[in-house]
Amino acid sequence: MAVRKVIQIGHPALKAKNKEVKNFNSPTIKKLIKDLTDTMHKHQLIGIAAPQIAENYKVFATEVRNTKYRKLSKQDKLRIYINPKIIRTSKEQNVIYECCGCVGPPHIFGPGKRQKEITTIAAAFNSKFILGHLQS
Repeated sequence: MAVRKVIQIGHPALKAKNKEVKNFNSPTIKKLIKDLTDTMHKHQLIGIAAPQIAENYKVFATEVRNTKYRKLSKQDKLRIYINPKIIRTSKEQNVIYECCGCVGPPHIFGPGKRQKEITTIAAAFNSKFILGHLQS
């Protein structure tokens, strides 16, 4: 298990430019994905991005599931997103109640303004593509 420290707001890595992943099978990227997954589970998060553990790569992980702080009716499997891109956003926005484990403990929730719909595309770790259509 490779649990990493989740950095907090103000850390320079959170504002640094993130690098695209060129080789999905490199030992560095494989370790990063393992560290992201282990850290997300340990800290009871449902998503985490590489910059949150001070690694400036375009990689994030999600696993929408029940945690100590969330009881969800709909869950999803572990997904690893590599080099994600937003390809469409709606003009309409919603205010949703969310948490950010990067700026405080994962049990602190508050309102956040987000696009009502976002469409993304990313490479998955298994080299297939993930096309996501998210609604808030």
